[in-house]
Amino acid sequence: MRPLSSREKEIIKAFADRLSEEGRAKLIDDMNNSIVDSVRADGEVVHFSINGYERPPYHGQHSYPTEASVLDSDGEKISIVLFADENDHLLELEFIRWADGNIIAPQWNTLHFPF
Repeated sequence: MRPLSSREKEIIKAFADRLSEEGRAKLIDDMNNSIVDSVRADGEVVHFSINGYERPPYHGQHSYPTEASVLDSDGEKISIVLFADENDHLLELEFIRWADGNIIAPQWNTLHFPF
């Protein structure tokens, strides 16, 4: 387990900016009280543990109502999806490279949200 990186915080804040005021406040609070664990060695899935919050038994998850994308160093698209648990608490951040191979080096200056 480790603290969130500045990049992870930046991404979550950008997602939060696209939510209602209530949703934004909840997501930022979860972020500020979380530590993370990379579920996969390459860091493509990051799981959040929120201090003081006990997750219910798993009954599914859902993505926040937007998704982002960034280009990898070879120009291939990487989708960025943020997930919440059934109680709308921060759960996972997932990076999905659509081309073959592992993520190389996201070009963060290409970070894009559809709105």
